[in-house]
Amino acid sequence: MSEGYGFWGKILKINLSSLKYKVISLEEKNLRNYFLGSGLAALLFYKEYFDNFINYPALHSKNPLIILSGLFTGTMTPTACKVNFCGKSPLTGIWNESTVGG
Repeated sequence: MSEGYGFWGKILKINLSSLKYKVISLEEKNLRNYFLGSGLAALLFYKEYFDNFINYPALHSKNPLIILSGLFTGTMTPTACKVNFCGKSPLTGIWNESTVGG
């Protein structure tokens, strides 16, 4: 993975309750299969938070809000500056995502 522009192969996991954080390196196979943004967020929810997603309401502290940039954010690709906000919807109680950028 190129470390000069765009994605660096890592995400930052922050617990806002305890103010603790850790840097997580992502497997290249997951990047190739899910890219970034909502695809990778869905994988992270499934692997790490599925039980919380099912058993807790949307705004519970055990349910995360995952914010991930798009694969080409930070590159010279036109209109590639995208960010995805993914989580459990308080309105419907199911998966929800929103994409912003231009």
